[in-house]
Amino acid sequence: MANQQQFQKLLTLWRVKHFTAAEFFYRGGSDEKLKLNTEPPAELWPNMEATAKTLEEARKRYGKPIKITSAYRDAVYNRKIGGVPNSTHVRFNAVDLVTDSPAALYLVLLNLRRDGLFKGGLGLYRSFVHLDTRGHNATWRR
Repeated sequence: MANQQQFQKLLTLWRVKHFTAAEFFYRGGSDEKLKLNTEPPAELWPNMEATAKTLEEARKRYGKPIKITSAYRDAVYNRKIGGVPNSTHVRFNAVDLVTDSPAALYLVLLNLRRDGLFKGGLGLYRSFVHLDTRGHNATWRR
């Protein structure tokens, strides 16, 4: 809990108002069975700044709730659930997002990236959107 309180202070400093530390620390639905994931190590927390700020702006423009379903993934957990070996989730600069319309949120994020707010990955899946701030643009649909 202390770690979440410390991370919440960072979110406040970053002016992230629509999301909480608990959401960024959620270990993922698969971990409820596997019990392999961990909280993000404190040394990785700064990696989330650009992603969190982008997510906050997306929430403002989208105007509807967005739920984080995956942020940090421990390398062992990431392998077990079939994540790519060099996943941005392992570096704690990615989020998977669920909302009422993943396609509409994806378009908002594409526009934010086009406008130069961030450089990173955007993936549209049937039921969620992936966002990361890897430093170069990548786009996919599955």
